[in-house]
Amino acid sequence: MPQSLPTPSTRTCRHTETLSWLRSSRDWTPLHHLEELSAQRTAELLRGGASVHAGLPSPLERARRVESEASALVRLAVEPWSIVTHRFFPPHARARAVELLRLGYLLAWSPPLRMRQAAALVDAWRAHVLPHAVQRDEDMAIKHEPAMVRRWDPFAGRFKDIYTGGFALDAFEPIE
Repeated sequence: MPQSLPTPSTRTCRHTETLSWLRSSRDWTPLHHLEELSAQRTAELLRGGASVHAGLPSPLERARRVESEASALVRLAVEPWSIVTHRFFPPHARARAVELLRLGYLLAWSPPLRMRQAAALVDAWRAHVLPHAVQRDEDMAIKHEPAMVRRWDPFAGRFKDIYTGGFALDAFEPIE
């Protein structure tokens, strides 16, 4: 049986529905389209810094109502930083996590504190400090600038310039 053509009233109804959807979604970002996004594309958007809070409803609000792989990734991405969620954070947050993890290793293995259980300190640092220190949104993150400091080297009998990666320690004098 041949398919019949839509009647004028059907076309008007579909047009109205389409127009309504276009109006309601005009401020959406690519991350809002959870029904159409693949898991890979969703991860790329999240890593690229796509906001999970942009617009009304936000992608996060939509992810709570829509069941899909993309929705699950958006819900996972708003959890605090962890080894599992690291890959969904934008570049600035991933860089900060790496920087802070290095600091944790330096503290655990530094000569004044050289601990017998340095691995335990690193594990605690990663599990309890980093989730509070690494934020997805750049405006919520603690701002810091890379610092060059001058430290006295008693063996060389002179000052040495050291790049601290953003952490100016009290024992050092910042270089202006």
